[in-house]
Amino acid sequence: MCYMSTYEHVAKGKAVICYMSTYEHVAKAFDSQETCGVNIQSEFAALFGSSFNSFSSHGFWDCFKGCLIEPECRSVNYHLSVKVCEFNSETRERQSSKYVKRDLSVYMDNARTANRARIEYKRSKDMMSIQVSKNFFLGIYGGDGRSCQDLQEHAGKTLGTGEYRIDPAADRKLLHVFCDMETDGGGWTPVSRTTPQSENSVKYMDDYRFIDRKHYETGMYLVARRALVELRSLIGFTQLRWRCRKQSVGRTIDTTTTNDSAGAKVLTHFFENVSQPHACGSYVRLPYDDSILTQNCTEWGEQTGTWGHRNINRDLRMYKSPFFIPDHTFDARMHRLFCDDRTFKDAKAGDYWEPYVR
Repeated sequence: MCYMSTYEHVAKGKAVICYMSTYEHVAKAFDSQETCGVNIQSEFAALFGSSFNSFSSHGFWDCFKGCLIEPECRSVNYHLSVKVCEFNSETRERQSSKYVKRDLSVYMDNARTANRARIEYKRSKDMMSIQVSKNFFLGIYGGDGRSCQDLQEHAGKTLGTGEYRIDPAADRKLLHVFCDMETDGGGWTPVSRTTPQSENSVKYMDDYRFIDRKHYETGMYLVARRALVELRSLIGFTQLRWRCRKQSVGRTIDTTTTNDSAGAKVLTHFFENVSQPHACGSYVRLPYDDSILTQNCTEWGEQTGTWGHRNINRDLRMYKSPFFIPDHTFDARMHRLFCDDRTFKDAKAGDYWEPYVR
């Protein structure tokens, strides 16, 4: 008869399991501090960015049985050190690129909603070890990040581009966003999107929560400067990125500010005062950028080689000619939609204007 607390077993990569007649007993055993006889051995790992509900829970079993009766819950994360339960809308099998090694929380699939688990028993002289199929897995998780960059950094590896949940204010009011996890090292959080279909109804919003995908995908909202200032205070982004593609032009703008003092002056220009910093050396053309505009930094501004326009209200600077030369600019506003051009009314379905932060 052996005795060790659940926490100690998990820290050693094992979990105490005392009953195994159904997969529900697996969950119940995590709250037990009684004797062994059966155990599960598993790598410590995490499923990132898929939780839709978070709450305090006294134990793993309370967490998991809640998932059993929640129709949208496909798996759970239970954070041992803080006793917090998270319901996930995805599974390790469906989102393998978001599944990474992580300490001090338990991950498990809900077999009722994520395909019935198959548990194979292997008997030995002293104990029964359990091999758990890929649809019924234990792991370790660190929680949702505040931004796409936060998720990327805590994952310890490159995550795949796709849908994630982030928590900018750390208030468990999660936002569903589409993270670019590949371009220039990834970690890009989208903040606005404009499309030709929505150009007649674009609205400026003073709430950063409009970066949520349910708003973002409509292409109808531009998050205003004040909201971006608040978002910056929460997630500490240090880079801005502009991306657009217009089929009639046949070129792509995809450029980001540098992550240094020159790039920091650009953020000051957009969020704090009217200074117009020098363009050359303060931005980087990303791999898909083939625009004329970003190849001519000495001509930016009013041919002064600077960012922005001195007469543009700073609330519009992110979207109205943040950088321009004669006949070439970026403009995400309705009735404009310029992408390395200044031609009106020729945008088509499939064209897009997308600022990001990191």
